[in-house]
Amino acid sequence: SDDQAALEAVTGAYPGATVRDGYLVVDLDDSVPSAAASAEAVEAHGTLAEASGYSADMKKLDLDGIGYGWVDLDTMGDLAKSSGALDDSSVPLDTGNLNKLRGSLVGGIALRSDGLQMRALGLGLADDLVVDMGKASQVNELPADSWLAFGLSGLPAALTKAYQDDPTLGGADESLQSMADRYGLRLPEDVARLLGNDLAFSVAGDMSAAEPSVQVRLAGADADLLNTIADDVLGYDSSMLDITDRGDAVTIEYGNPGGGRLGEDPRFTKAVPDMDNAYAVMFMDLQAASKLADSPTQEKDLGYLGVSAAVDGDQVEMAANWILE
Repeated sequence: SDDQAALEAVTGAYPGATVRDGYLVVDLDDSVPSAAASAEAVEAHGTLAEASGYSADMKKLDLDGIGYGWVDLDTMGDLAKSSGALDDSSVPLDTGNLNKLRGSLVGGIALRSDGLQMRALGLGLADDLVVDMGKASQVNELPADSWLAFGLSGLPAALTKAYQDDPTLGGADESLQSMADRYGLRLPEDVARLLGNDLAFSVAGDMSAAEPSVQVRLAGADADLLNTIADDVLGYDSSMLDITDRGDAVTIEYGNPGGGRLGEDPRFTKAVPDMDNAYAVMFMDLQAASKLADSPTQEKDLGYLGVSAAVDGDQVEMAANWILE
């Protein structure tokens, strides 16, 4: 039969190939255990589905998907240390960094009625790898007609932790330190005065216009400081760029951003997963963005993409939705 001929063709090309439980297991690389050895390991130790750690992680992932991935970071770190890989100077990880590899990573992709869903979790991660970044809320206040938006909260906290982990970081960029000295800024303490604790950025408006409209929102930033730096360093035309303290955030606007709230737009609410807990958010109307190309796609709507990242204790989640309607 055709099926038998196909199987013989594959097993002929890969002598180690076997069929197990209705699946074809193929050796692609001599550096990994053979399919036969894998089958023996299953007989001796059981399948991955029977491993408590894997099963618990898949339950937390809670995704009825078409494909999955899983990594045991504890074992990976132990193998890297015991294999002598660190003796190779080209490997950037030292023993201290490998000791931070603990917990696990699990992810998957699923089909849904209106598009694709992707989700990944980092579980039981080391404290050094997890920072409480807060909630990205300013992205909700961006113009409703935004076709590209990005939001991030907790950047000052993350930079402060980076400075604590590496005290030499502050002197790594002389130009940055020179600017800080010029305006009487202490790094990383005064990062919030520049970028706020919750920042958001968007590109909005009609793509047929000569120049798109841009809005930046910086909650907790110092409007006077930003105006001083802009006047001194950028030399901008104040009629084109507007820096205003609006109470909840300092806004920097170029062009004519529209009104409304992106957080109430159906495209955004459908695409961005777990918005209530996310510290980082990205949204893109792919059809609108395609108009930037030389040959924009008009025949079929490309939909819109939403991505978010959230932290809960020692757990980090990244999720994405590609909505096609």
